[in-house]
Amino acid sequence: MIGKLMKLLGFNRGSPTAIDPICLMEVDKSNPSGGTSTYQEVTYYFCAPGCKRVFDQEPERYVDQIPPTKP
Repeated sequence: MIGKLMKLLGFNRGSPTAIDPICLMEVDKSNPSGGTSTYQEVTYYFCAPGCKRVFDQEPERYVDQIPPTKP
């Protein structure tokens, strides 16, 4: 169960996708439509610019919702 959850959330090093921490949508890490943000040396991927703007305004509110994506 934990392994599946970690894989879904992008913990698989070879995973081509990550989870947007705002809307929890799956995002293509090689071409994230909403761009990326780095917070505390961790990269977060976004499905749309609006999700990135929300995250950038208050990242500490969202970083604990999902585990960070590993490269």
